[in-house]
Amino acid sequence: MLVFIKYGLPHLDTSGLPFLFKNYGFSLLVYQFYFVLGAFASIHYDAFKQFITTHHRFIGWSTVVLAVGTIGEYYYNLNVLGLSLKKTLEIHQPYIFIYDLFIIGFIIWIGLQYAKYRDNGLPQWFVSFVSTGAKVGFGMYLGQTVALEIVDLGVTALSLPTVWNFVTLPLVFIIVVAVDYGMSLCFFKIPPFGFLVGRPQWHVSRLWSAK
Repeated sequence: MLVFIKYGLPHLDTSGLPFLFKNYGFSLLVYQFYFVLGAFASIHYDAFKQFITTHHRFIGWSTVVLAVGTIGEYYYNLNVLGLSLKKTLEIHQPYIFIYDLFIIGFIIWIGLQYAKYRDNGLPQWFVSFVSTGAKVGFGMYLGQTVALEIVDLGVTALSLPTVWNFVTLPLVFIIVVAVDYGMSLCFFKIPPFGFLVGRPQWHVSRLWSAK
């Protein structure tokens, strides 16, 4: 499917197609593999955990190599395939799919290491920070675009040279995460905005129980 989306769909007239075929990013079918993989990992958790633990070095180094390779993928899409910038940056690509699998696996391994050391020496403030982040994680997923827009306004206002924009990328990434975290935390703490991050302070079920 991803091969067709990348190499076939850009050359077709999609104006007469149904909404979900033209805007496939909204279709659950595009993400079905991740749902199936999540279900498989849940059912066979012990075997899945053992696989991640055994092959974590290969998964980790492959993640680094594939991450660097996204730079080549960018120029390949733009200059060789002649794709638009929007299509070039799109996540629905075979290469990005493979990269996703490895980085998800590596993040799972990091999570397993955190669980191992959480009660054995990690500072309490860090444990609380991660615990709160887990509660507002869905909100951060939903609000990342807003955080990116806010930081983009700041970066645009600074008008830094291209070289400095590249050098400060790690800092910008940290700022985006911090803004997203803070925004989601505020919604989580302040009623009635909890529903915006998937953590409503009030539930409809309480109305029924009150009766």
